[in-house]
Amino acid sequence: MSLEARISRLEDIKRLRERVVEFFEHCDTGGSTGEAYNPKALASLFFPNGCFESGDLRCIGRPAMEELFADLAQAFCLHYAGNYVFDVRPGSDTAYGHWSAWETPVLSGKAVWGCFVHRHSYRKRDGEWYWLNWDQAIKFFVPVSDSWEQADRIVEQRLSHGA
Repeated sequence: MSLEARISRLEDIKRLRERVVEFFEHCDTGGSTGEAYNPKALASLFFPNGCFESGDLRCIGRPAMEELFADLAQAFCLHYAGNYVFDVRPGSDTAYGHWSAWETPVLSGKAVWGCFVHRHSYRKRDGEWYWLNWDQAIKFFVPVSDSWEQADRIVEQRLSHGA
């Protein structure tokens, strides 16, 4: 692989990490819009026919995502993501990534812990990366007063990518 191709790949990986942060900033603080869970801003990060899956939730296309994100608006939430791995092939307009994330929302006045494993695919258009498929497996989602050690409270869901 040429030096130019390697640098391009590293720049793409950096931009994909920034995209994850951008998504969660839009969820938590509103990012550039200042409005947390701004439905249009969040949906705009997806390819026009992109797919969002999390637990029993599934929607395809930006209009459906706008409805979903409007329904998810929280009074308070913070997301923490890490352990990023991105696979970008030189000269390709597609990429794959996975990472783990914690979420600490307040739902109906109650603090909740959530833990998720993400497996995503992306497509590049006009020099920008967009989510093509967002596949989020819920590992647990419990009130802060409970423990995630309680096996009957843990939600295990199969990832559609087979991992």
